[in-house]
Amino acid sequence: MRKLLLKSFEECIQALEPEFLGQERIYLRRLQFVDLEKSELVLLSEGDAPSAACSQKASRMIADRMSQKVGTRLLVRIRAKRRGGPERAPADVSKVPILDDSNRTAHLLLQALAERKAPDLNPVFIYGAAGVGKSHLVRWFLSKNDVEASYWEGLEFYKVVAGTLRAGEFAELRKSLVKVKLFVLDEVHRLRGKRRTQEELCLLMDEWMAMGTQVLFLGRHHPNEIRDLGQGLASRFLGGFTVEMGAPGPAAREEFLRRAGFSPLRAAKELPETERQRLSYRDLERILTLHRTGVPLEQRVGQGGPIRLDTCLERVAQAFGLEVAELHSRSSCRKVSLPRQVSVYLLRREGRSHSELARTFGWKSASSVHYAIQRIEERMSRDRRFREIVEGLSR
Repeated sequence: MRKLLLKSFEECIQALEPEFLGQERIYLRRLQFVDLEKSELVLLSEGDAPSAACSQKASRMIADRMSQKVGTRLLVRIRAKRRGGPERAPADVSKVPILDDSNRTAHLLLQALAERKAPDLNPVFIYGAAGVGKSHLVRWFLSKNDVEASYWEGLEFYKVVAGTLRAGEFAELRKSLVKVKLFVLDEVHRLRGKRRTQEELCLLMDEWMAMGTQVLFLGRHHPNEIRDLGQGLASRFLGGFTVEMGAPGPAAREEFLRRAGFSPLRAAKELPETERQRLSYRDLERILTLHRTGVPLEQRVGQGGPIRLDTCLERVAQAFGLEVAELHSRSSCRKVSLPRQVSVYLLRREGRSHSELARTFGWKSASSVHYAIQRIEERMSRDRRFREIVEGLSR
């Protein structure tokens, strides 16, 4: 088995080389296969990644390719080879979870599941905004389990189900899924509007419930707030235990930065933007990446604080070739509605409430804000160029 995995890994690295350039390609070539621990592929890096973004990109792409090769969802963990001296505390939240009021309930729930102390809590649905640490917490949970697990991301699950249905091979996929003892589906909101996939998932859930298989779902929204989600699937999600995760508090953010090598004094001096409220772990990672790649402070934070409403609208209008007044208009044409949704997305990341944003743009309810944010997040997930534009506007 190890020889087969090693060969598959070598083929994977060769296939991915065209996706990496310069120092990033050198980093990719130096990755070494160590072992497969449950559903986690452990790799060793001989040197530091050129950037955090490069390491994340390598992990994601290797996980996708290796998962296809072995037929089940794998996670990837890259360890850096020690060069002597004391070992720093791990920066990976999944290995030693950072706990505060924002995620304590979810952590206690997953701990109880890992210890087989909560058999009646099935299915479990954990939801929260992007970047608050849901996937990291589940990686920790999977590392504590010794049962056969199947981990999927929503979009990948849809593509595999749809592909096997078209090819007439879904029966085989269904047979393999029914056998697992633990099924985890991340980014459930990606299934919105995918009616056939939702129907098949409903049938699978009925079988899992009957067999006592533990089922865990993660998403950015409460099941009742996921648009175009069938009532049958939503009711099954709500048939177990639902818990929300919020943005990390000040103490959790401080601990995250400490694990990344920034003491509170150093962070206050070099990363003043991390003192803003309601920053997610993803926001902190983005700030660290910008800092490590040499982006000047003034370019990272503008005036040194949260982005102002007028500044945000001016940036978005300029980027999309509009006048600011058009963003405030009631026009529903795509030329205006998309930039308006981008503005909402950026302002929500800065901590503005849904109700405040609804009033700002003259919308009837906060649900319109939910919808706008969903649209932007979904497009960013599949359109790299669009994601770069939006992230550039937030700097």
